[in-house]
Amino acid sequence: MNKVKLMTLVSFFVSGAAWATTTTTTTTTSPGGAQSYNSAGTTVETTQSSALDTQVPATRTEAGTQSSMANIDTYDTGLREEIVGIIPQVGVVGFVDGSGSRQSRGVAGLGLDLNISPALGTSRDKDYFLGISTGAFYSHMGPSNASFFGDNSGSGGATSANMLLIPADLKVGYNFTPAFRTSLHGGGNVLYRSTANAANTGDAVGSDSLWRLYPNAGADFEWQVGKNVSLIARPDVTFTSGPTVLMGTLGATFIPSI
Repeated sequence: MNKVKLMTLVSFFVSGAAWATTTTTTTTTSPGGAQSYNSAGTTVETTQSSALDTQVPATRTEAGTQSSMANIDTYDTGLREEIVGIIPQVGVVGFVDGSGSRQSRGVAGLGLDLNISPALGTSRDKDYFLGISTGAFYSHMGPSNASFFGDNSGSGGATSANMLLIPADLKVGYNFTPAFRTSLHGGGNVLYRSTANAANTGDAVGSDSLWRLYPNAGADFEWQVGKNVSLIARPDVTFTSGPTVLMGTLGATFIPSI
């Protein structure tokens, strides 16, 4: 009997010792992650976890997307699509005055081109220009000893002499590249002089104004520099009964969308 009690007492102490050595793990969660502790307060395990780690990255719009979508083929809104061209120009006109001296004066004007090729229906037709070229160009000639702009207040000559030139031409051209076109123009130039003998054209001269139509020929060289805008260089020769009238201008062609 005493032996049984002794065995029971030993078993009780052994069980108590085993319970005393058992650790309890407690898990606490913080915003930065989860930490585990045993009953003695010693950290057992630290696991970093963040809600941000489980998120799928948001889709972002590339900075250049908008500009890419707005990227329009410049050359489809310029020379190849031209139906109407409005062309302000400046340049030089050369002529022989009544005394036989070669003169040069400044000239300015506005040209107008009308192209029927885009209306013909095929993309190949857009490589050609076929139409009419007209406009009006003005030069203040002044006396024979005037400046480039026709001014000479000390002269008693034809100080008020002016010239007006109105082209009436056919124009034929070809786009060698989408941004470059070469054309030939020809037909006639209507030439007005407020004082007839201010420029020698081989006609009977006098003090009265004079209107005449003379044949002409020239070329147009055009470079597209932006949407609906191109630059133009335009040499032109007017064939009179006497000395030729030479004109060279530079300008910008504005091509409205039609």
